[in-house]
Amino acid sequence: MFGLVNKSDPRDSDYKISSILPSKDTPLVFKKWKIGEIVDQGKTSACVGCAADLLLRSAPKIQKSIGWQQIFKESKLVDDLDDSKSGTTIRGAMKVLQSHGYLSNYYWAQDLEDVVKYLVEIGPVLAGTKWYSGMTEVNQFGFVSTKGIVEDNHCYLIYGVNVPEGYFLAANSWGLFYGLAGCFKIRFEDFNYLLQNGGSVCAPKEVDKI
Repeated sequence: MFGLVNKSDPRDSDYKISSILPSKDTPLVFKKWKIGEIVDQGKTSACVGCAADLLLRSAPKIQKSIGWQQIFKESKLVDDLDDSKSGTTIRGAMKVLQSHGYLSNYYWAQDLEDVVKYLVEIGPVLAGTKWYSGMTEVNQFGFVSTKGIVEDNHCYLIYGVNVPEGYFLAANSWGLFYGLAGCFKIRFEDFNYLLQNGGSVCAPKEVDKI
């Protein structure tokens, strides 16, 4: 039910989200991008494939995906991970989408402000972070927390941001019975903690696939 493999690459610093963002201040708005149908990865380790697939099927482009299973399969080949039980990296999935003509490039967040600005101005992002037991269920308001123990590394799609109230909207890959019809909220301070403790955020530069 998880499956993110975290592998750092020093070249990521050459592809910063900040390099493609406007220099103006982030407007105090609530922005939510339309997303596709939530899938359930079941007992597989395909969270990265599911998140990348949902990215394609969501605004602003809303494209026809090759499917989360295929993305996952090809990502494992890119990452040279042939263990049937292992997951894959976000980088591997981005390379797969790029090879299929969905992306021209992809970029990496350096801080929370990068994530907020990209969501407001351009579109959803893929997040790869530790997953705490406090994130497995949402509270009465739909929020998860970083309390408890680390269960594994996990990948999910962040598709919305409420700047005035300080939280993100994210879509999981555990079916519609998880959280808010498959989604959850996470406060800026909790997500920043995840980002600063081994987390990563990848922003795609999508193109119209022919």
